[in-house]
Amino acid sequence: RKKLGTLVVINSKKISTGIITDGQIRRKTKESELIFNKKVKDIMTKKNQYIGKLEGLLTHLKNAKLEYLKAADQLNNAEHKRYLNQQATLRNRLFQEILEELRRHGMTLDNLVISRFNFDQLLISSIDMLQASAIEKCIHSDTYLLEKYNEIQEGFDSELDLFSAFETLQNALVKNKALVTNFFSKRGIDSIF
Repeated sequence: RKKLGTLVVINSKKISTGIITDGQIRRKTKESELIFNKKVKDIMTKKNQYIGKLEGLLTHLKNAKLEYLKAADQLNNAEHKRYLNQQATLRNRLFQEILEELRRHGMTLDNLVISRFNFDQLLISSIDMLQASAIEKCIHSDTYLLEKYNEIQEGFDSELDLFSAFETLQNALVKNKALVTNFFSKRGIDSIF
Protein backbone atom coordinates (compact mmCIF):
# COMPACT_ATOMS: atom_id res chain seq x y z
CA ARG A 1 0.00 0.00 0.00
CA LYS A 2 1.40 3.37 -1.02
CA LYS A 3 1.53 6.04 1.68
CA LEU A 4 1.45 9.76 1.00
CA GLY A 5 4.81 11.33 1.70
CA THR A 6 3.66 14.83 2.51
CA LEU A 7 4.90 17.37 5.01
CA VAL A 8 2.57 20.18 6.04
CA VAL A 9 4.56 23.39 6.51
CA ILE A 10 3.40 25.49 9.47
CA ASN A 11 4.61 28.99 10.36
CA SER A 12 5.36 30.40 13.81
CA LYS A 13 1.66 31.26 14.30
CA LYS A 14 0.76 27.58 13.78
CA ILE A 15 -0.87 28.36 10.41
CA SER A 16 -0.37 26.08 7.43
CA THR A 17 1.66 27.81 4.70
CA GLY A 18 2.06 24.95 2.25
CA ILE A 19 3.06 21.37 1.72
CA ILE A 20 6.20 19.60 0.59
CA THR A 21 6.06 16.16 -0.95
CA ASP A 22 8.69 13.44 -0.72
CA GLY A 23 9.10 13.80 -4.50
CA GLN A 24 10.02 17.47 -4.19
CA ILE A 25 12.61 16.67 -1.55
CA ARG A 26 14.07 13.88 -3.76
CA ARG A 27 14.28 16.21 -6.78
CA LYS A 28 15.93 19.00 -4.78
CA THR A 29 18.39 16.49 -3.28
CA LYS A 30 19.40 15.40 -6.80
CA GLU A 31 19.92 19.05 -7.79
CA SER A 32 22.07 19.88 -4.79
CA GLU A 33 23.70 18.12 -1.89
CA LEU A 34 23.00 21.16 0.30
CA ILE A 35 19.23 20.69 0.62
CA PHE A 36 19.36 21.36 4.36
CA ASN A 37 20.64 24.87 3.67
CA LYS A 38 17.56 25.68 1.58
CA LYS A 39 14.50 27.49 2.84
CA VAL A 40 11.22 25.62 2.79
CA LYS A 41 9.71 28.13 0.32
CA ASP A 42 12.53 27.27 -2.13
CA ILE A 43 11.45 23.62 -2.12
CA MET A 44 7.67 24.09 -2.29
CA THR A 45 6.11 24.50 -5.70
CA LYS A 46 3.82 27.44 -6.43
CA LYS A 47 0.84 25.06 -6.39
CA ASN A 48 1.78 23.80 -2.92
CA GLN A 49 2.19 27.36 -1.65
CA TYR A 50 -1.25 28.16 -3.09
CA ILE A 51 -2.75 25.14 -1.33
CA GLY A 52 -1.14 26.27 1.92
CA LYS A 53 -2.59 29.78 1.56
CA LEU A 54 -6.03 28.32 0.86
CA GLU A 55 -5.78 26.05 3.88
CA GLY A 56 -4.85 28.99 6.09
CA LEU A 57 -7.78 30.92 4.66
CA LEU A 58 -10.09 28.01 5.53
CA THR A 59 -9.00 28.19 9.16
CA HIS A 60 -9.69 31.92 9.34
CA LEU A 61 -13.05 31.62 7.58
CA LYS A 62 -14.11 29.00 10.10
CA ASN A 63 -13.00 31.23 12.98
CA ALA A 64 -14.75 34.28 11.47
CA LYS A 65 -17.99 32.32 11.13
CA LEU A 66 -17.76 31.36 14.80
CA GLU A 67 -17.08 34.98 15.82
CA TYR A 68 -20.23 36.10 13.99
CA LEU A 69 -22.30 33.39 15.65
CA LYS A 70 -20.96 34.38 19.08
CA ALA A 71 -21.71 38.05 18.37
CA ALA A 72 -25.26 37.19 17.29
CA ASP A 73 -25.81 35.23 20.50
CA GLN A 74 -24.86 38.27 22.58
CA LEU A 75 -27.38 40.65 20.97
CA ASN A 76 -31.01 41.24 21.85
CA ASN A 77 -31.91 43.31 18.77
CA ALA A 78 -33.56 40.91 16.27
CA GLU A 79 -32.45 42.89 13.21
CA HIS A 80 -28.79 42.96 14.29
CA LYS A 81 -28.94 39.31 15.35
CA ARG A 82 -30.32 38.33 11.92
CA TYR A 83 -27.62 40.39 10.17
CA LEU A 84 -24.81 38.70 12.13
CA ASN A 85 -26.26 35.23 11.48
CA GLN A 86 -26.40 36.07 7.76
CA GLN A 87 -22.76 37.13 7.91
CA ALA A 88 -21.86 33.81 9.56
CA THR A 89 -23.67 32.04 6.71
CA LEU A 90 -21.72 34.09 4.14
CA ARG A 91 -18.42 33.11 5.83
CA ASN A 92 -19.54 29.50 5.60
CA ARG A 93 -20.28 29.94 1.86
CA LEU A 94 -16.79 31.41 1.35
CA PHE A 95 -15.39 28.45 3.33
CA GLN A 96 -17.19 26.02 0.98
CA GLU A 97 -15.82 27.85 -2.10
CA ILE A 98 -12.26 27.53 -0.80
CA LEU A 99 -12.83 23.89 0.10
CA GLU A 100 -14.09 23.24 -3.46
CA GLU A 101 -10.99 24.96 -4.89
CA LEU A 102 -8.82 22.67 -2.76
CA ARG A 103 -10.74 19.64 -4.04
CA ARG A 104 -10.03 20.77 -7.61
CA HIS A 105 -6.35 20.56 -6.67
CA GLY A 106 -6.69 17.01 -5.36
CA MET A 107 -6.99 17.76 -1.65
CA THR A 108 -9.64 16.20 0.57
CA LEU A 109 -10.84 17.35 3.97
CA ASP A 110 -8.92 14.46 5.56
CA ASN A 111 -5.67 15.84 4.09
CA LEU A 112 -6.16 19.28 5.61
CA VAL A 113 -5.03 20.56 8.97
CA ILE A 114 -8.41 22.33 9.26
CA SER A 115 -10.09 18.97 9.84
CA ARG A 116 -8.16 18.54 13.09
CA PHE A 117 -8.79 20.76 16.10
CA ASN A 118 -5.78 22.92 16.95
CA PHE A 119 -5.78 24.01 20.62
CA ASP A 120 -2.65 26.17 20.19
CA GLN A 121 -4.27 28.12 17.37
CA LEU A 122 -7.47 28.60 19.38
CA LEU A 123 -5.51 29.91 22.36
CA ILE A 124 -3.41 32.29 20.25
CA SER A 125 -6.44 33.72 18.45
CA SER A 126 -8.31 34.14 21.75
CA ILE A 127 -5.53 35.97 23.58
CA ASP A 128 -5.09 38.59 20.86
CA MET A 129 -8.59 40.02 21.28
CA LEU A 130 -9.50 39.32 24.93
CA GLN A 131 -10.76 42.83 25.70
CA ALA A 132 -12.63 43.38 22.43
CA SER A 133 -16.39 43.15 22.06
CA ALA A 134 -17.84 40.34 19.95
CA ILE A 135 -18.54 42.64 16.99
CA GLU A 136 -15.02 44.08 17.21
CA LYS A 137 -13.71 40.52 16.94
CA CYS A 138 -15.80 40.14 13.78
CA ILE A 139 -14.22 43.30 12.35
CA HIS A 140 -10.77 42.02 13.24
CA SER A 141 -11.52 38.65 11.59
CA ASP A 142 -12.79 40.28 8.40
CA THR A 143 -9.79 42.62 8.20
CA TYR A 144 -7.49 39.61 8.46
CA LEU A 145 -9.53 37.70 5.85
CA LEU A 146 -9.21 40.61 3.42
CA GLU A 147 -5.42 40.49 3.88
CA LYS A 148 -5.39 36.74 3.18
CA TYR A 149 -7.58 37.08 0.08
CA ASN A 150 -5.31 39.88 -1.13
CA GLU A 151 -2.22 37.67 -0.69
CA ILE A 152 -3.87 35.00 -2.83
CA GLN A 153 -4.91 37.50 -5.49
CA GLU A 154 -1.44 39.06 -5.71
CA GLY A 155 0.58 35.86 -5.52
CA PHE A 156 -1.34 33.27 -7.49
CA ASP A 157 -3.47 32.71 -10.57
CA SER A 158 -6.74 31.63 -9.02
CA GLU A 159 -10.06 30.49 -10.43
CA LEU A 160 -11.82 31.77 -7.30
CA ASP A 161 -14.28 34.64 -7.52
CA LEU A 162 -12.11 36.87 -5.37
CA PHE A 163 -14.01 40.05 -6.23
CA SER A 164 -17.20 38.67 -4.71
CA ALA A 165 -15.37 37.66 -1.52
CA PHE A 166 -13.68 41.09 -1.27
CA GLU A 167 -17.01 42.82 -1.76
CA THR A 168 -18.73 40.68 0.89
CA LEU A 169 -15.99 41.33 3.44
CA GLN A 170 -15.65 45.04 2.70
CA ASN A 171 -19.42 45.61 2.97
CA ALA A 172 -19.46 43.76 6.28
CA LEU A 173 -16.55 45.86 7.59
CA VAL A 174 -18.36 49.11 6.77
CA LYS A 175 -21.60 48.00 8.42
CA ASN A 176 -19.84 46.45 11.43
CA LYS A 177 -17.78 49.57 12.09
CA ALA A 178 -20.97 51.65 11.93
CA LEU A 179 -22.64 49.27 14.42
CA VAL A 180 -19.67 49.50 16.79
CA THR A 181 -19.47 53.28 16.53
CA ASN A 182 -23.20 53.62 17.13
CA PHE A 183 -23.22 51.16 20.03
CA PHE A 184 -20.26 52.64 21.86
CA SER A 185 -21.14 56.28 21.21
CA LYS A 186 -24.54 55.74 22.86
CA ARG A 187 -22.70 54.53 25.97
CA GLY A 188 -19.89 57.11 25.89
CA ILE A 189 -17.25 54.38 25.50
CA ASP A 190 -14.31 54.32 23.08
CA SER A 191 -14.02 51.36 20.76
CA ILE A 192 -10.71 49.79 19.73
CA PHE A 193 -11.60 50.88 16.16
